[in-house]
Amino acid sequence: MRTLLLAAALFAPLPAAAQDVTCPRAPGMLAGPFVRDEDIAVAIFNAVADPLAGGEDFTGYQIKAEETRGGRAWRVYHFIPGMRGGGVEMVIDKCTGAISNVHYQQ
Repeated sequence: MRTLLLAAALFAPLPAAAQDVTCPRAPGMLAGPFVRDEDIAVAIFNAVADPLAGGEDFTGYQIKAEETRGGRAWRVYHFIPGMRGGGVEMVIDKCTGAISNVHYQQ
């Protein structure tokens, strides 16, 4: 089900703000950005972070997505308001959906 929702979100019409990111396009391939908003970034984060956590309980944590790398990527991470660190963090490229810098915050 999660995969179906993610696929539907990837092919939904682009909101105006996402059109500010210009992504390279290879001949015959679909044009990005594929991770054009926070909702898609958070969906990817959940799909990747949940299995990585190895059953760790993130109850009480919230998930935040913010633009990074000059607006070309999302930094997505767990947090508890008023506290620092402890959850999973990753960077997700807006154009390709590539995930990098996956780690636990310190």
